[in-house]
Amino acid sequence: QNKLWFFSAARYEDRSLYQAGNYYNKRQGTVFYEPDLSRPAYNHDFSRDASLRLTWQATAKQKLVGSFTEHPACQCTFQLLEQISPIFAPEAVAEHHYVPQYLATAHYTNPLTGRLLIEADYSKSRYNREQRRIDGVGRDAISVTDTGLNLRYGSRSTLYQRLNDLRQHERVALSYITGTHNFKAGVDLNQFSQGEKSYDDPFLVNHAISYTFRNQLPVSVSIYTGPYGPYQEGFENNLYAQDQWTIKRLTLNLGVRYSLYDMTIPAMHLGPGVYVPARDFPEVKHSPRWESLSPRIGFAYDLFGDGKTAIKW
Repeated sequence: QNKLWFFSAARYEDRSLYQAGNYYNKRQGTVFYEPDLSRPAYNHDFSRDASLRLTWQATAKQKLVGSFTEHPACQCTFQLLEQISPIFAPEAVAEHHYVPQYLATAHYTNPLTGRLLIEADYSKSRYNREQRRIDGVGRDAISVTDTGLNLRYGSRSTLYQRLNDLRQHERVALSYITGTHNFKAGVDLNQFSQGEKSYDDPFLVNHAISYTFRNQLPVSVSIYTGPYGPYQEGFENNLYAQDQWTIKRLTLNLGVRYSLYDMTIPAMHLGPGVYVPARDFPEVKHSPRWESLSPRIGFAYDLFGDGKTAIKW
C-alpha cells in the first residue's frame, strides 16, 4: 500500500509529400495565376505527443489510476493532395492547427468486501481546430476558382474558422459478486459542447467574396454572410442494472438501461458582416431529445448438468 508507479512517453512526427503538377502562384496577391516552377506544391503534417500515467495504491484495497495525453498537431496544407476537381494551389488551402488537443482520465477501484466492489471513472477531452491562412496569404488575397484551368488559387473559400469540441464523462458502478449471483448497477454521465459561443470575424473568407473565372476571364462572384458558425451543447445520461443469477442448471441474464440524450442550441448574437446586418437567434431546446428504456432478458439451461449441452435464449 501507499505505492506510486508511473509511465511516460513522448513522440514527434513530421512528414511531407510533393504533389506532381501543382505549384505555388508566382502572381500571388493578384486575381491571376502563373505557376512558380521553382516552388512545387507539397503537403506538410506534424504532430507531437506526450503522455503520463500514474498508478497509486493508496491502501491495500483502494487504487487510483490517472493519465494525461497532450497531442498538438498541424495539417499545415490541409487536404492539398485530396483535391482533384478543382485542384487547389497551396495558397487556396489552410493550416489546420489542433491546439490544445488532450485527453485526461482517472479510474478508482475499492473492493469494500470480498463480494462488493465500487468503481468510479472520470475523463475529459478537448479538441480545438483553428484554420489559419498559410504563409504568404494575406487578408486581401481573393479566392478564385478557374474552371478552365480546373484550379482554385489566391486564398481559401471554405472558411478560416475556429472550432472547439469539449467532452466530459463520469461513471460510478457498484458490483455484488458471489459466483452464483453477479449483480451490477451504475450511472454513466456524459456532457459535451461543440463550436464557439460567439463569432465576430466577418472575413471567414477574405473580403467575404470569391470569384469564378474561365481561362482567366470573370464569370461570377460569390458573397459570404460571415460572421457565423455553429455552437451546441448537450448531455447523454444513462442508468443501468444487470444481474446474472445461477439457480442449479438455469442461468438468468437480466438487465435494464435507461438513456436520455438531449441537445441545446443556445441563443446567439452575430455581429454585422460586409453584406448582412447583425443577427440574433433564439435558444433551441431539445434539438434533439431522445429517451429510451432497454430491458434485457435471457437464459441458459444446462440440459445434462455437464456443461456441454445447453439451451440458450
